[in-house]
Amino acid sequence: MPDQPTLLPGSWIADSIYEPRRAPADPVALPYARDSDTSEEASRRALPRAGRDARRILDLIRAHGGLTCREIQELTGIPHETASARCTGLKDKGWIRDSGKRRPSAKGNPMTVWEAVP
Repeated sequence: MPDQPTLLPGSWIADSIYEPRRAPADPVALPYARDSDTSEEASRRALPRAGRDARRILDLIRAHGGLTCREIQELTGIPHETASARCTGLKDKGWIRDSGKRRPSAKGNPMTVWEAVP
């Protein structure tokens, strides 16, 4: 299990969610095609929005006691693919985890219910 996330006094989670806990070798925290300057620029421009979306998703997961990516999409209007990517980022940084619960998708497939790490 990842270490408990920590915040410095007065810090804002949106600023820290996508920053690695150790000194990064590359300052860009969102993925991009390494051989493409346009991909790298798009990644840099998306970072503030990704942080805001991640903060919004984390707040909703906490408020609801757990949500699926489909439920996040319904509550926020954030596309499912984006919600899924933000949940993966939050999970990788130790902010949320798989609750072990599943809820059915619109087609009846099981979906992960994400919960905040206490």
